[in-house]
Amino acid sequence: MKSILLVSLYEFKQFLQIVGWIALPVTVIAILLTIYFHYRSKKGVAMELAFPDERDRRLVRRSVALGALGGRKGQGEEGGIVQELVEVLQQQQERLRKQEAAIARLEKQLKHRDEPVLPVMGAEQPAAVAS
Repeated sequence: MKSILLVSLYEFKQFLQIVGWIALPVTVIAILLTIYFHYRSKKGVAMELAFPDERDRRLVRRSVALGALGGRKGQGEEGGIVQELVEVLQQQQERLRKQEAAIARLEKQLKHRDEPVLPVMGAEQPAAVAS
């Protein structure tokens, strides 16, 4: 009887086992690395959006590290970081208030505009006042 395969089923099974022992761990490692790097870059982008200033980002990283250590570093350093964080948050609140005020002014200017921004098609244009 002529075999379809040039190798026996036993050899084919061994080949699949070897490939499985190599391919599965490599695949799992690749997936885990992809997840880790994606998370890290996404976290970095979120940090840049939340804290545009590099000083603020370093401050947040230090405070997170202190929290992870359970505050085992000196109390003075932790208090200084908290004070710096409060200052950063106050600066950002002030910046946000200024931006909201600017937006409100622009909305008010657009709302109370007398002239249309674009002429309406088919509408009569006001006649020039004769003197």
